[in-house]
Amino acid sequence: MEYVLLIFQGIFLGLFNLFMNEAFTTAPNVGYVNIINGASITAIALLSAWIFKDKLTTRKVIGILGATLGLILLFL
Repeated sequence: MEYVLLIFQGIFLGLFNLFMNEAFTTAPNVGYVNIINGASITAIALLSAWIFKDKLTTRKVIGILGATLGLILLFL
């Protein structure tokens, strides 16, 4: 079972790197790619809290909302 998980993780990380390289070459502004990559941090924080049953304190929620708001402002 552990090997299957490692294989899937390797496939997904390989695809992530492939798509990131493609995004860097085709994006009109490289900053957009970095913004999208930064947005994944908020998704990871929420998913890890859900998967590991971590308690989202007010401080953590404010941090997630602040990072999301900052990323939205970068797009505008």
